[in-house]
Amino acid sequence: MPYLLAAEKDYEGLIILEALQDIQYLISVVYHNLNMISERDAAARRHHATMERREKLAVTVADEEVDTILDLVGKIGIALASRK
Repeated sequence: MPYLLAAEKDYEGLIILEALQDIQYLISVVYHNLNMISERDAAARRHHATMERREKLAVTVADEEVDTILDLVGKIGIALASRK
């Protein structure tokens, strides 16, 4: 359990919301299996809050021009990283 909680804090600090949401779900499942109801409920609330946060960000970044620019930047980065 300490490693799962550490991973949750790390993902929160790095703002990797998809992985954060996944680890929060896993934490709630583990707490459920251990019959730790209050901890499970707290993890489920954090999971729900992260889900809402991701949805707000998805709406914010739904600009097609920004997506095109970010795709181009990603392709340039891949090309630079793969050259020898």
